Amino acid sequence: MRPGAEAVARCERAPRARSASEYHVDWLEAHMAAAEARLGKPLLLEEFGKRLAPGEASDEAITRLRDPVYQTSFAAVAKSIAMCARAPYGVG
Repeated sequence: MRPGAEAVARCERAPRARSASEYHVDWLEAHMAAAEARLGKPLLLEEFGKRLAPGEASDEAITRLRDPVYQTSFAAVAKSIAMCARAPYGVG
């Protein structure tokens, strides 16, 4: 198995029931590990978001449902960049 693939496989087959938020964190961490192990690069996220149900696109729903997804995602990318910046090859 290629470096980093174990973390991704573990995330995808985790036996315990997880909330969407827990799955999101597990997915981000697994892919961060894979990006660093396989590529020596930080995690790159493109075109991600949180789907809101019809009628949920209020300011309150955005703050309650969407903002935590964005905050978690941005924090993971910042952590990944910091991890790779400490590595001997650096970010570049």
